Amino acid sequence: MILALVIASLYIVYFVYLLLAGAGVTRTSGVLRTAAWKSVVTALIIGVAVGVFAPAVGLQVFLVVMLLSSLMFLPVATLSRARDFVMPSSSALEAVCLNVLVLAVGEPSPTFPIFDLVFQGGYHALLNPFASFMPPWLGMSLSLWPAVLALRLAALGTKASERARYLLIVWVHVMSIIWVLPAAITSLFSFKGESPLKYVELLFACLGLVYVVLTWMTLRDAMSGKRTHLDGEVSLDVTAKLGVARVLAQRMDPGRLPPAALVAAGAVTYLVVWLALMTLLDPQSAASIGFMLVVVGGALVNRGGGKPASDARAPARPAAAWLPSAGALIVLAVFALPLAMASLAARHQGTFLLERAEVRAPRDVRAADASQRLCDFEKAGTWLLDCHRNHSWVLEAVSHPAEVAQPTGFDLDEANEYALEFESRTLHCAQVPAQAAGGEVTMLVVYVPGSTDGSQYAWTQERDATCARVVEVLRPAISGSGPGFGYRGQQLQWLGELR
Repeated sequence: MILALVIASLYIVYFVYLLLAGAGVTRTSGVLRTAAWKSVVTALIIGVAVGVFAPAVGLQVFLVVMLLSSLMFLPVATLSRARDFVMPSSSALEAVCLNVLVLAVGEPSPTFPIFDLVFQGGYHALLNPFASFMPPWLGMSLSLWPAVLALRLAALGTKASERARYLLIVWVHVMSIIWVLPAAITSLFSFKGESPLKYVELLFACLGLVYVVLTWMTLRDAMSGKRTHLDGEVSLDVTAKLGVARVLAQRMDPGRLPPAALVAAGAVTYLVVWLALMTLLDPQSAASIGFMLVVVGGALVNRGGGKPASDARAPARPAAAWLPSAGALIVLAVFALPLAMASLAARHQGTFLLERAEVRAPRDVRAADASQRLCDFEKAGTWLLDCHRNHSWVLEAVSHPAEVAQPTGFDLDEANEYALEFESRTLHCAQVPAQAAGGEVTMLVVYVPGSTDGSQYAWTQERDATCARVVEVLRPAISGSGPGFGYRGQQLQWLGELR
């Protein structure tokens, strides 16, 4: 079912993508129809062959081959019938903002070890492969070479050379591929369809794949010297007799904004990404927000995108006017980045970072001694955890997940108590039948044996909660926090450090 949704999403995204590119319904339908029948035939041949020997997996194999075949035949059909409509374009504005974005966020999101080696290697190679051997300020300065080149093109306008424009547009799109592809892979492999948001993420992942595949094949054609005009095409660029490389160069718009405005746009991009990092503490989400800002901002400024920049205004300033702007951008990045990273590290200090934590299940779960049974609950306006008759703590004040409502009753006579042995220490966990607003639940009370402080207790509840799902949580070192404990149910819930 999930594979079928992925396939359907892929074709829907391709249809919308080509329509928005101006290919029209007839041409777009022809592309999808060609790719679909080729993919179905390929999947049937392989699926039936496998199904003869393993009927149980025949349908699964068919869907897998259908997906892989579609990923191959859709871009091939697009480039054979609508190449001019999917030729990528860019601008000096996008180049500056993208350069600032990738430096602010860092390496692409992790996927698989082999892929990560390629993505991260490409990321460093496109910026500065020698940055780790240089002082930070020098490495940062040299890593801004694409933005500096974009500032120079913005100053030259129509006088900018095609070679420089071609180099910059290739950099923009290769860097975009290195960033978009890992995020798309992560979304596809983590898709489970448990919420509407996940389906939205799936559509964006398919859109990312469409962009990556079409852009890569276009860049490949540019490097191999292929023409843009094929049989049956109508070129939007009136450059049907030119090679792909020259068309790409003409689609890099250098002269819409002065260099100073591009520096300001880069500063805004950095500020937005930094705020996203401070709020979400998730580089992948911050990068997605930054990419949306760059794409939307570039589209709004460059409303004539997709056409040659030959009609861009000539610069009304000296050709060297970009130098002060380049110096300002470098100074801004060299001095702002350490301050921003220091504030981000301070923000991390007080954050749990559960999504990046290492989770360890207990090494042993055994029944606790009867003499160590959990203390009683008392109702005195609110529930009190009364443990030693002289130590009582309000249940709401004890560590618990914020989204979990307080129970309305307990059945301590039916409770079971377990000792959970972890690498660092041993905890006790009482598994108590309870009542809540939504019906019958199981309440877990987790505590340190011999506790004398309410901070050494925690509780949570779910319909079928069990003490075996209580886990040790080791957060990243950047959080500045020691190990704690959580409950791994429908999602990981934080219970506290319980020291």
